[in-house]
Formats: sequence, C-alpha cells, structure tokens
Amino acid sequence: MPSVLLPLLLTAAGLLAISGVAKLRKPAPAAAALAVPEQLVRAGAVVELGVAVLVIALPGPGAVVAAALYLCFAALVAFQLRARVTTSCGCLGSADTPPSRVHVVLDVALALVCGASAFDTPRPLAALTHGAGAVVWIAAAAAAWMLVAGIELLPGALSAYRRPAE
Repeated sequence: MPSVLLPLLLTAAGLLAISGVAKLRKPAPAAAALAVPEQLVRAGAVVELGVAVLVIALPGPGAVVAAALYLCFAALVAFQLRARVTTSCGCLGSADTPPSRVHVVLDVALALVCGASAFDTPRPLAALTHGAGAVVWIAAAAAAWMLVAGIELLPGALSAYRRPAE
C-alpha cells in the first residue's frame, strides 16, 4: 500500500530543488541576507539539490536529512524575524522575499512531513511504475511551485489586507 505521505514528501523535495536551483542562478540575495560569500550560497544550493535527490533515491535517510534542513531553515527565518530583518531572506533567489511567519510555518510543517516520512517511508521511484504515481509526481511538482508563490506573495498580501484605508 502506498504511503499517504508520498505527495507531501515529493512536494518537500520539489521545494528543495526549486530553492537550490534558484540560489545557484541568483546567489546574491541569500549571500547578502546571510552575510556570506556567494560561493558558500552556491555550495548550500548544491546541498539542497543533493538532499532533494536523496529524498527520492533513499527516502528513509533522505527524509531525516530533509527534516533537519527544513528545521534549520525555520530557525534561520525565525532569527531574521526576531532581528526585524526586512530585506530578502534570499531563500528563493529573489531580492523581494523578506522573511515571514508564513515561511517559518511552512518550513516547520515540511520538517514534520519529512520526519514522519522517515517512519512511514514512501517509495517515490516505485510510484512511477503506474499511472497514478505519475499523477502524484506531477501534482507534487505543481504544489511545490504553488508553495513558492505562497512564500513570495502571501506575506505581502496579508500585510496589505491589514493596513487601514487611507
């Protein structure tokens, strides 16, 4: 019986892949946010991509590593929020994505999904052997892209909604 966590784990892996590729393409925002050289950001991006592949190839250990990585991301963004950082966290290679509570909640939720997947290990590659599995992969990829849009757009939309009319 396939694990109900498969689509969520694939989404978590997809978001790591999207974030890693974005930072490889545009490391400057993350380098500025972390005050580190761009080469270090690129190395971190390669780690993210490697973890995404590990989640797919060896989902048990990969899920544990991904959970730890997402907890680190949550802690970093929470630290930035506490320090009242208003510039981009650089997580998605964008200079327009400031840290937000939405981002922290998402990172913690994905860490929990990955942690749970370590105990009820989905089999991402085995899912591709039937048509329904391919649909799950496609849906997870779409969900990862929607999470990217949510991280980028939702905080601004929520703060605009709370502003009093002028």
